[in-house]
Amino acid sequence: MALGINMRNNSDQTSQPSKEVRYRVWWSLYVLEQQLSMMTGRPTCISDIMCTAPLPIPFEEESFKSSGAQNLMSLEAQKSSRYPFFDVGVSPTPSLDRSRSGSKPVSSAHPTPSRSPSNTAQGDLEWARTASPCLSLFFLYYVQLYRVNRFVFDQLYAPDRITQSWSNTQMAIDHLENKLSSWRASLPAIFDFSKRQRDQAFTNQRVALGIYYYAARITITRPCLCRLDRKIPRQSESSNEFNRTAAVNCVGAAMAMIDLLPNDTSVVKLFQTTPWWCIIQQIMQATSILLLEIAFRVNHMPDEAENIFESTKTAVRWLYRMAAEDIKAAQRAWKIAYSLLRDVCSKIGRNINDLESQLPDPTPSGPPTYVPPLNHYTHQHSAVPKPQPQQHISNRQQQQNFDPMTSMPDFSSIPYMMSNSEFAAPYAAFDQYLPFDQTTGELAMFPTSAEMDLMVDGNGYHDSPDGYGTTQTHGESGG
Repeated sequence: MALGINMRNNSDQTSQPSKEVRYRVWWSLYVLEQQLSMMTGRPTCISDIMCTAPLPIPFEEESFKSSGAQNLMSLEAQKSSRYPFFDVGVSPTPSLDRSRSGSKPVSSAHPTPSRSPSNTAQGDLEWARTASPCLSLFFLYYVQLYRVNRFVFDQLYAPDRITQSWSNTQMAIDHLENKLSSWRASLPAIFDFSKRQRDQAFTNQRVALGIYYYAARITITRPCLCRLDRKIPRQSESSNEFNRTAAVNCVGAAMAMIDLLPNDTSVVKLFQTTPWWCIIQQIMQATSILLLEIAFRVNHMPDEAENIFESTKTAVRWLYRMAAEDIKAAQRAWKIAYSLLRDVCSKIGRNINDLESQLPDPTPSGPPTYVPPLNHYTHQHSAVPKPQPQQHISNRQQQQNFDPMTSMPDFSSIPYMMSNSEFAAPYAAFDQYLPFDQTTGELAMFPTSAEMDLMVDGNGYHDSPDGYGTTQTHGESGG
């Protein structure tokens, strides 16, 4: 943001294609920051009100000179159809009932008016529907989905939302569900992930959009997947029906996400769809929802008990396959998911005897295998025998016999150098401030158990009568 790429560029000295490339860099950083925020549970550092960079155009860079691209890169289009603000959030006014005892859902929302100069609905991307399918079109819808997801967190999971009544939370859920449905309805047919398409073009992009869509829907409806009858007693019939419908949508989104995973059991195929560090978090998100529903004895979807159980096992199998590739995050995720499924499957009369219970032993490294040096001219390995121990020869003979293309260097004369641990020893006193675990050498993105206890004890958050949020089922998984 210090470079100003989050703002619309009005300079006459910068060409429109150069401006567009900068806008794409900004939106790439925006999406990455949102992903990391969701994965780590940390608040985002980017404020949407500080952004006026136009949305990216659905044209590849080699097509920037076309008439359609030129029209969208014009200043008029940047100030109207491509303007980034649109009505996506719900900001209840002070006049709305904010009492904790209220349980009747509000029938109509009063969203904050759009700040866009255009009178059209910016979130529908009508101006991009006629564009030819390409990766830039995918990127546009990808960005827009994450912008909707950003408002989901602002409206449902921001700290100040704890004080609002459950009726206002229901109103926000309903409005955000409608905005997410509008985004899905605006998708071009080539990116429709709800149908099996014969056209293999953009298959990975379709699956990626589907996974991110269902992840957003899980996040929206998650507050209703809990025992709200205990948190908020004496709710009206309409309020109970809203809660149940949202909970069904939450579990259904988790099942749909798992169904999108490729039939091929190859982890490589899965990683071609989305980066591994994203897909682990998303599979775990869906798995936690399915495990929670099983812990509730499939109270919300009793007719789908078998399908829910099979989807959960499919998710655990995918975590196992990734864990078998020696991915530490996947190993931790699999251990948690497997142990929880083993504990709750009996609640619906099932067992997991057909699932792997132990990770495979890591392949022993053994002595390094000798690989002949690469011939830089033929790009093939030279037919050089494995070097044998040699008798001591003079330095002059070594220089005469040394061939840089085929000879192996002798490292025996290199003086002793400190190891990493020896070098870092003087700085060990500051390790507590570093964001990684010193025992494993891995990044520690999540709070420790001691930090969680500090956040839970004495702040009253988990005792909120509203009973919604990411931690609303704390202590309730016992059935």
